[in-house]
Formats: sequence, structure tokens, C-alpha cells
Amino acid sequence: MPSTFFGLHIAGSGLRAANANMNTTANNVSNADTAGYSRQQVTSEAATALRVFTTYGCAGAGVNTIAIERLRDSFYDTKFRDNETNFGEYTVKSSYMKTFETFFTDDGKTGFKTIFNKLEVALQEVLKNPGDTATKTNFVSNVKSMTEYFNNMYGDLQEQQNTINTEIKVKVDEINSLATEIANINKQINIIELTGTKANALRDKRDSMVDQLSQIIDVKTEEMPIIDANNENRETGATRYIVRVAGGITLVDGYEKEGLYLKARADYQTENQTDVQGLYDIYWNNGDKFHVSNASLGGSLAGLLQLRDGNNGEYFHGDVLSYTPGTPAADDGNGGVTPAVPGEIKVQVEADYLTDLNKVELPMFGSITIQGNQFVYSDWTYEKSTDANGKDIFTYTFHVDADKTLTTYEPQAGDESFTVGSIAYQGIPYYMRQMNEWVRNFSEAFNHILTTGFTDDSRQGVAMLIANLPDGTQSDYMTDKDEAAKDTRDLFYNSEDCSDISKRKNGVVNSFDDSYYRLTAGNFGISAVISNDPDRIATKKAESETEGESQYDNIKALGLMFYDKQKMQFRGSSAGDFLTSMLGDIALNANNADTFAANFTSMQNSLTNQRLSISGVDADEEAQNLIQYENSYTLASKVISTLTEMYDQLILQTGV
Repeated sequence: MPSTFFGLHIAGSGLRAANANMNTTANNVSNADTAGYSRQQVTSEAATALRVFTTYGCAGAGVNTIAIERLRDSFYDTKFRDNETNFGEYTVKSSYMKTFETFFTDDGKTGFKTIFNKLEVALQEVLKNPGDTATKTNFVSNVKSMTEYFNNMYGDLQEQQNTINTEIKVKVDEINSLATEIANINKQINIIELTGTKANALRDKRDSMVDQLSQIIDVKTEEMPIIDANNENRETGATRYIVRVAGGITLVDGYEKEGLYLKARADYQTENQTDVQGLYDIYWNNGDKFHVSNASLGGSLAGLLQLRDGNNGEYFHGDVLSYTPGTPAADDGNGGVTPAVPGEIKVQVEADYLTDLNKVELPMFGSITIQGNQFVYSDWTYEKSTDANGKDIFTYTFHVDADKTLTTYEPQAGDESFTVGSIAYQGIPYYMRQMNEWVRNFSEAFNHILTTGFTDDSRQGVAMLIANLPDGTQSDYMTDKDEAAKDTRDLFYNSEDCSDISKRKNGVVNSFDDSYYRLTAGNFGISAVISNDPDRIATKKAESETEGESQYDNIKALGLMFYDKQKMQFRGSSAGDFLTSMLGDIALNANNADTFAANFTSMQNSLTNQRLSISGVDADEEAQNLIQYENSYTLASKVISTLTEMYDQLILQTGV
């Protein structure tokens, strides 16, 4: 039989339950506008009935308040984070592509089309009055404006690459910071929940951090209970919370976290000819390299890496033909040093962007990777030859620096060689490559016309468009009187059709040779010879031409080259269509990024609303709950008040 005061116990449990609900509702209302807060509710159940051995069998024992728990749906959390990963990637792409578009847009004053049209007009003035030094000076000035345009574009893109590189460092630091905090919170949650209570505030904080992380990199989470080692059927109350990134790589496992660190590339680790120095490579703390080309990377980090390193999948690769090992420098035993002997790796290539040296972005010196082994090379040579069947063969021979190459692996014939990861996005390296290709093709065709012609006073023509090299000298290409050097520098021509690589001569070029490969949009300039003396422009084709209109056919040839694809071709179009091609690429990428960013923004809003429909605080609902729990509290209080009167009657009035 239950105690006389059993009813008071029951009413007390109701009072406590109502009080817990009131406090929880108050907490919900107070955090209605708190970011990341999940609505809480009290979980309660009827207390175990008391067996009273009477005709009615059992007596209800009131209510048990079990826990205060968050209202949260993991399904929407997963969907939200997946969307955040895409949102982060395309938002950053959209932002930077708008900047790139601004660089190349022609404003009618300094854009490529405007400058190119002025250059054409200036050339026509030279044709009208070829003997006038002033018109030639004006033409040289317009050519200089064109070279400065490319210099500025090159500088702007390099500055953007450096900015993106800095932002990558910020994102990696954020990943490390969030990973550390999540691991610490995991420990705090377990300390609290081992006592049987729920660490709701800490769980909200952890989920908020994972949400932040998901915008930087692809994230998947898993939580599993920790089982008592002595009783496999008993859960301890603690959990093991795992955060995996980039398609399944563990970043946080319980209280442990795997951090990332950055390492600036050495000069021999530069991946593209036009990359700024000191770009960061990312490594895990255990020394493993973070694979930036991972298709599952996602987030703003993936977007930044694609913008910084994206080469449209046009990376150096080929098949190893032969390998000759080198020997590092060593003590000769007599106090001296035996100099190192470089090794040699010969690689055959077939991709059109590798067979045409004007499209090549391979650094002059650097490193290549073969079967996962890095070989540092001091220079390379490019060779065009023809086999017995008349097929063109293109090979690169890398001279391996035996002192810097640490691997002992010996490449075998047929091994694949590669140096730049295949990032199939049109990022800064891609646009740099496009500019370099145009500059090289244009300069080559332009200089070919000038160097095969003669000035008004019958002097041999000289190259006008040159590369300003780091040592302060200028590439003069075909002005050298040494025929061997001239053959090397004029490698590509045996006809006036510059657009067909199959018509170019066989030969060998070293990466340090004075070839058009050394010319980039950044060092594009005008020969000091012509800059100082515009009359050195070759206006006629033949040294002995007589006076008359035919005397200035060389100037006409320059004019035709501007729009004749047989003279100079860029991506199937003429020289003047450079901006159209570039803006077409940028506009397409910008439009795609904008479209995806808008779509994922819309999805973000939709998923946020879906999450809030479950975990958000609804003011009307909480107001209704306040009334409900107030009534519950009042009723429980009324029961206690009634029982108090009954006990008073029983104890004080009956004389018991």
C-alpha cells in the first residue's frame, strides 16, 4: 500500500516537470535570435507505477523528467553541409572571375582591342609615309603600348595569384583552428555526458563549427557510442565523434586531430613558368602531401586552389624513353670535390600544347615526378625530329641534378612522367598560358617579317618584339650573325606559313636558349635597337628594291599578318581576335560560377528554413508552451495545496 504522503510525491514530480519545461521554454525564448542555437525540449515519461496489492492493482507514481534534449535532424544537417561545400567553392570562383573579367574588358581607352586598332592605324600611317621617321616613331610607341598592356595583365594576374595564395593560407589556418576546437569540445561533451546529462550548448557549438568547416572543405561526420569494455551491452554515455574531409580523410577522431601545414615551394618546385615564387603546397602533419587535385576536395579551398593552379588539365606528361643516372658531388679523398654528373631522362610527348614550344609553360628548371618519385632538373631540351615513316616525334630531355634529387628510383621505359597536377579548371595558369601563346606567336610572325627584310637604307632587318630577360639583356633572336645560333633561334620557320607546326623545321632547343619560349607576357618588350632608332624597322623585302610602292611590301605584310590566319593564328582565329577568345573563356567561367553560386545560395536559404522548421525557435509556439506549462505548474501547485489541507485535517483535526 502506498504511503499516506504518496500523493504529495506525485504532485511534486508534476511540479518539477512543469518547472523544467518552463525553464527550457524561457531558455528557448532567450536564444530565439542566437546563431546556431537548437530549440530544446524536456523529455519526460510516466514514472513506474507502484504495485499496491489492491483491487485496482497499481497506482501511478507521477512523472519522471528524463532529459533536456535538442531538436535536430541529422538528415538536414548533412544536406546543408553538402550545399555549403558547393556554395563556398562557387562563391569564391564567382568573386575572382568578376575580377578577371574586369582586367580584360576593353573600356575604349586601355583595352586590347582599342590598343590593337590604334596599332593598325599607326601601321597604315607608316605605309603612307614609310620614309618619315615621325610616323615610325609613332608606330613604335603604339607597339610599346601593346607590350605594356600584356605586361600589366601579367602583373595583375600574378598579383591575384599571390592574393589567392595568401587566402589559401587563411583557409588552412581556419581548418586547423576549427579542428582543434572540435577535438577540445568532443572532450568537454564527454566529460559532461558521462554524468548522464546532455551537453546541448556544446553540441550546438560543435555543429556550428562543422557548418563553418563545410564551407571551406567537404565534410562528413560520424558519431558512435563508446561501449563499456567490461560489458558490451552497456553504453558509457560518452561518444566518439569523427570528422572526415575531402572524401573521407580523417581530420578529427574523438580527442585527436590531424592538422595541416603549408610549405612554400622552392624555386625548383615551381609548377608553371609564370607562377609567382613561394606558392604554398599543403601537407598533413604526418608529412603526407595534401592532394589539391582531389575531386572530392570541395569548398572555398577547392575553389581557391583551382583559381591559383588551374591549367585546364593541360599538364606536362609523356612516356619515358630512356634514363641515364647521374652521380652527386663527392669527396675525392684528396681534400677536393668530384663534381656532380647530371643524369638524363628522355620523355616523348604527344599533346599539342607540349609539341608546340610556343604553348609550353614548363619551368626552365624545376622537378618532374615519375611513379611518385621526384627528380630535380637543372634544364631541359626540346627536340623535333622525324621517324622513318615521316612522323614527327617530339621529345624532352631533362638533365637531372644529382645533388638535389634524393630518390634512388630508376625510371623505366614506358613510365609516365608528369610535373603539374591535372587541375581541369581555367585558372590563372591557363590565362597566363593563353597570353604567352599569343605573345609568342605574334612576336614570331612579326619578327620573321622584319628580320627577313631590309631598312630604307638597305640594312638587314632586326627583331622588334623581344623578351627582357632577368639578367638585364634582351632576346634578340635572329639578329645574331652566328648562323648556328640563328638556326637555333629561328627553329620554327621554313616557310611564311607560321600557323602549321608540321611545316616547322626539325631541331633542338634548350630551355635556356634564346628562343621564343623565353618570351612571356611579363617580359614582352621592344628591342632597344628599334626603340632608339625607329628607322631600323625593315620596310622592304629585298635589299635591292627600287623606289616605288613595291619597295614597302614588308609594311603591307605586317598589316596582313594582323588578320591573316596563314601568317599568325591564335586558337583558330587571327591575331586581332585575341580579346574575343580570352573574354569568351572568362565570361563562360564567370557565368557558370555566378549561376552555380546563385543556385547554391537559393538552396542554402531553403535548407536553412528546413533546419529551422525543426531546430529553430518559433515565438508563437513558445508563447503557447508558456501558457501550457504555466497551467501545468498551477495545477500541480493546486494538488499540493489540496493535499496540504487534507494532511492538516488528518493530522491536526482528527486527533491522531
